[in-house]
Amino acid sequence: MKRLACIGLWCLAAIGLAQVEMRVLSEGKPVGTATIGHRITQDGGKQVTLRMELDNGSRKVVVRQVSTYDKTGRPKTKFQEVVATPNRSRTSVMVTITATGASAVLDQNGSNESKDIEAPKDAPLEDPSEFWFLRDQPRPGTSFKKYRFDLNTLEWKIGETKYVGLKEINVGGQTYRAHQIVTDDATTYADAKGLPLLVETKTYRLERKPAPTKS
Repeated sequence: MKRLACIGLWCLAAIGLAQVEMRVLSEGKPVGTATIGHRITQDGGKQVTLRMELDNGSRKVVVRQVSTYDKTGRPKTKFQEVVATPNRSRTSVMVTITATGASAVLDQNGSNESKDIEAPKDAPLEDPSEFWFLRDQPRPGTSFKKYRFDLNTLEWKIGETKYVGLKEINVGGQTYRAHQIVTDDATTYADAKGLPLLVETKTYRLERKPAPTKS
């Protein structure tokens, strides 16, 4: 199975968790499902959740991620768990963002290892796009650069995020007016609440499942 793609969304609550169900496709073929959610926390920060199940017929992988941010969009914690079957291998990483970088605890099938990874000096870590459309309304053309911590490589990587503007897209036979957000590794089309309708990466395409019809 292909290496897991990093899907970034720009990740007790003051408001309830809002979430959407997505179909995951690779090369046009369905390979799994994903559930993505976010909420504003009582301190004005944000929590982002992701659960993805991928199945190629011979191997199934379940990925779970939880990220938290303060009210400026600076990351506070990041967690990722990957469980693969049929051998039931489990890998997890818990990251706490510190004043100087990241403190990571890795668990590989019960074997633990701790690492401290410094961020580049004076590196911008705040990610205002985490609150786009959920709380803030950016103008088309708004862009910025920031460092993010990669949970797969355990490295700090600089990247750019840009809000292009409203675009018309077709997902599952339905037409939407969506906010187009471009990063170095993905293009996301979000609804008015900042939740994805469509995510396109080099490896996967995630499409919003239609809401169930009321009987």
